[in-house]
Amino acid sequence: MDCRNSLRGFTLVEVVVGLTVLAIASLLGLLALQQSRLAFERLDARRAVLVELEGVFEALRAGQLPLRSGEIAETARVFPVSPISAVSDLAVRLDAEATVRPKLYRVVASATWTLRGAEFHEQLESMVFRP
Repeated sequence: MDCRNSLRGFTLVEVVVGLTVLAIASLLGLLALQQSRLAFERLDARRAVLVELEGVFEALRAGQLPLRSGEIAETARVFPVSPISAVSDLAVRLDAEATVRPKLYRVVASATWTLRGAEFHEQLESMVFRP
């Protein structure tokens, strides 16, 4: 029996090709994981901002905020954004205008914030009745 044929294994080229394929697959997996984490951060930040804007509308309807256009100070907000959230530099602006019906106002609440150096905008619109 020939000893060369019974102890045959992988050649160096086959091992290098296999390791290269494995490295490329793991890099693609890490890239997909990072993209999913960034998408989660964006969604979480958007959720926090929408909660903030909905809180502004609730405060308007309850009469806790004056019905006038302009920036809303952070101290006047009902549901301030959680410090755990990745949102930074949040600015909330309110634009209110009277409609043709008395005591009914069209209100637009818009928010601008920064997440990882990128600027984002969100806007909600509603009607508010003030007796």
